[in-house]
Amino acid sequence: MGNQKIILVFGLSGVGKSTLVHKVLENRNDFERVSGGSLIDCNKKTENRDELRVLPSDEILDNQKQLIKNFAKVKTELGHKHIIFDGHCIIKNGPSITEVPTDIIKKLFPNIIVFVEATAKEIIERRKNDSSRPNREIETTAQINENICLQKNICSKYSSELGVPLEFLNTAEPGKFAKILDAIINPK
Repeated sequence: MGNQKIILVFGLSGVGKSTLVHKVLENRNDFERVSGGSLIDCNKKTENRDELRVLPSDEILDNQKQLIKNFAKVKTELGHKHIIFDGHCIIKNGPSITEVPTDIIKKLFPNIIVFVEATAKEIIERRKNDSSRPNREIETTAQINENICLQKNICSKYSSELGVPLEFLNTAEPGKFAKILDAIINPK
């Protein structure tokens, strides 16, 4: 299990993280995608994952602790596979923002953090076309740009405090993402 690598993938809701990960992993069996929301939702049994965002801040942080416990189980179960953790560094509900603390991120044992980005216009369009998330918050271009800046700063803080590399990646760069994965599992 010592060779198992953990790649944390963060980015705004609707940026295309899951699509990017699925695209890169469709011909690989050495990685498994694990969704942060599913690690929480398996205990909460919510019908809609957006319901997890509207909880009070203390409940959101309690959920993050549960996520860590469930992640540890999954990590053990997937011992021979590398993990791409698809999650969020903040939980945003309107003007209320709860940052996921560095000590939670540390317990995911990341080897690298990847921040996926797109333009505000692209994110708005993706959110508009995603019928699976009817209760998703609607944000303006300015709000999205502010959120991108905030999350990039948080990821930079995680990287600095945990001593792990940070890569910025556009959703249109699956080849670059594949190279990042290869470099992590086969360092030179």
